Amino acid sequence: MDRQDAATREVVFSAFLDAFARHWRVQPRTRAPYRARTTN
Repeated sequence: MDRQDAATREVVFSAFLDAFARHWRVQPRTRAPYRARTTN
């Protein structure tokens, strides 16, 4: 991910990742960051 617009939640991927994804015919997707959940 190159950058993200917080208001629209639009993600812009880097040129390298975009070219890589087009070469392998895949669609990159973003996910929410991992949050560890501990029990006490």
